[in-house]
Amino acid sequence: MSRHPDLIECLYLVKNGVPFETAFALPLVWRRAFAVAIGEMAGAKYDWQTFGWEPVATAG
Repeated sequence: MSRHPDLIECLYLVKNGVPFETAFALPLVWRRAFAVAIGEMAGAKYDWQTFGWEPVATAG
């Protein structure tokens, strides 16, 4: 249960300032949109073709 994607996504929103009640009440589409927007503001890249996050480039 602690690794369930819906739970992780809601907790990610809460960690980034979305009130607990709001994060857990959002419909899936809205929750995912907020998570992608917050992730991209933090510098991550979301691939809309594969519906997944692009790998993080590492130095070396």
